[in-house]
Amino acid sequence: MEKLIIGIKDAGDLKKTADFVRERLTEQTMKNASYSVDAASLVFAHTVLEDEINSYLGITFHFAPDFWRDRVKKDPFDLEAVLKHGLDNVVGSFIQKKIWSIRRNGSLVTKANLLLAICKPSEQDPYYAFDQEKVKSIDKLRQNIVHGELLGSEIADIDDKLSCLRNAGFYFFKLMHNTFGLRIDTTVFTSQPKPNT
Repeated sequence: MEKLIIGIKDAGDLKKTADFVRERLTEQTMKNASYSVDAASLVFAHTVLEDEINSYLGITFHFAPDFWRDRVKKDPFDLEAVLKHGLDNVVGSFIQKKIWSIRRNGSLVTKANLLLAICKPSEQDPYYAFDQEKVKSIDKLRQNIVHGELLGSEIADIDDKLSCLRNAGFYFFKLMHNTFGLRIDTTVFTSQPKPNT
């Protein structure tokens, strides 16, 4: 090390320099690990919320057919397909393709706003208000992380951002419950413990 760093005169200088380098490297390694965990957590939380909303949009096919029929009513159709399969089947196929396209290509905010339009909450939730600008900025941040532009960088207010995504997930589940009676069926969980006999 004394050949690499100018100014080392004796063993004492060498030890001080080695201790300093070790401390700084450890500190930087811990920072990098913390930034990586934050980035992975944000990407994961965003993915969970997006998957929830995608699932809810798929469910609305069955519970809000009039909403979706209105969305596809100006789409071109194949008369032969209507004659062969019937109007309801062709319209149903259009709707499923439309939902699939939105789920695949729409931004998180676009999908969330669509779900709000379908559910039409009658009153403001006293505990939560969907903040589309905040979610939009988190969505952009996630894109920058995934594409490597922010990888290894500190994410400001990470706890607030993660809470925002988690609370949005709770809110949309509550919205689906209030609008369509959506419930979680715990009997289908595969990892239930066996009853004691």
